[in-house]
Amino acid sequence: MATLIAQFNKSLTYGAEHLFMEFLQQFQIRPELSPQIKLQLTKLFNHYNQHSFEEQRKWELELSKTQRQIKELKIRLGLGEIDKETYDLTFEHLSNQLLAIDKELNSGKPTISNLEELLEKSLQKLENLSRIWLNSSLDEKRRLHKTMFPDGIFFDPKNHQYLTRKMNSYVELVSTISNTCGDKKRRALSW
Repeated sequence: MATLIAQFNKSLTYGAEHLFMEFLQQFQIRPELSPQIKLQLTKLFNHYNQHSFEEQRKWELELSKTQRQIKELKIRLGLGEIDKETYDLTFEHLSNQLLAIDKELNSGKPTISNLEELLEKSLQKLENLSRIWLNSSLDEKRRLHKTMFPDGIFFDPKNHQYLTRKMNSYVELVSTISNTCGDKKRRALSW
């Protein structure tokens, strides 16, 4: 009975909105860590973009090589160096290669051209997450909720807390970097 009263008092003290605000604060970054987080994210995205560029270049070279082989194949057929059956079989094989290369080229990840601005805005939003939530309309709260927690969140009544199975990858990355930077800063101050 005492546990039930304690839970009742706790729920009166902390409503769903207040608990959700506390839950959001886990993902809110401290403003003094923003420059370090931005630096780490910039390095990460630049590395990723460099890798994407190298992959794109590899497939472009492969495309050029295959197109050249098709042209040479047609010339060899025209000169009578190969028969029609060999031509058809080789042409089909090279055409399939072209389709696979085209698929790879079209599935390439786009590079981020305005990375600096994008990081600045997103980190500002993560610094002010609680304030944004409080000042948002119901539709804006739904969008924010869906963006941050694509699979939704769940309330654990036993522990009186919110839980999530999946969160936005970017927010999770920033949160991890923020915690790492914060831990290093606290350790440095303790020396």
